[in-house]
Amino acid sequence: MLLGMNLKPENIKRKNPISRNNMFFSKESYDFEVNLAREYMEQDMNQTLILFQVDLEKTKVNDVYKESEKGDIAFKTPVE
Repeated sequence: MLLGMNLKPENIKRKNPISRNNMFFSKESYDFEVNLAREYMEQDMNQTLILFQVDLEKTKVNDVYKESEKGDIAFKTPVE
């Protein structure tokens, strides 16, 4: 316990209980945010973003921890 406080969700009293899950949102909302980010990068900052996607099939990973050493990571062709 932190300073004698019990922080379990059922012990927190709220005027308006949180009954929504904001972890997921619609495709339209996602596309809107992507477009905002793209416009900001292209127009406001006047920069180009290059995406280096990890190639999971060619990357060597540790069998136990599923981690890779720095030189063992393989990337797909960069996308501008």
